Amino acid sequence: MTEEKYRKYIITEPDRDYLKSLEGKTPKSIEEQRKAGNYFEGVYMFHLDDNILPGGFYTDCHWITAVHGNGVQTEIAHTHDSVKRSVSSGRFLGNPANSAG
Repeated sequence: MTEEKYRKYIITEPDRDYLKSLEGKTPKSIEEQRKAGNYFEGVYMFHLDDNILPGGFYTDCHWITAVHGNGVQTEIAHTHDSVKRSVSSGRFLGNPANSAG
């Protein structure tokens, strides 16, 4: 029975409500980059926040598989009213020497 107790904390599929909430909300700066040919391709992997795990930290995880153009700015200027930790790791599939950091 112990394995059932923690099952709700294991992410096994995308948070469909979260993805739907993002529809039509692409920041203007990202749209302008894409129009100029600067964009990346990737796969959404998971999202975690207080709605999924009460008291949990916030994170988004994407696997970037290709970068196009002369550079892509993916971080949007914003503030937090709590402590934030940021981690970037991995490799671009098309350029293993680029550590994505």
